Amino acid sequence: MAYRRFCQAHGATYKGVRLGFWGIFGTFSFYPGKNLGAFGDGGAITGHSKSLSDACRKLRDHGRDHKYSHDIIGFNSRLDVIQAAVLSVKLKYLDQWNESSGD
Repeated sequence: MAYRRFCQAHGATYKGVRLGFWGIFGTFSFYPGKNLGAFGDGGAITGHSKSLSDACRKLRDHGRDHKYSHDIIGFNSRLDVIQAAVLSVKLKYLDQWNESSGD
């Protein structure tokens, strides 16, 4: 299976394409110590398959795809709004930080 972990490679490219676009799935960690870290734990999955992406969305939200409809057993792994806000601000500076990290 073409699964890739890019937990330490936020903003990196390969052959001119950002990581996360390669393979069926890519995963990213937003642990606070990463180059794109949230205020607390967090992560993301990228993918090209709509059916697999829909399944991941269900899993992260208690197995539901809409309110009061739980098709499978899932868990609570939704990124909260505070973490999303921190990441949204930091994302604007990611390329600049990555370029200067080698200095």
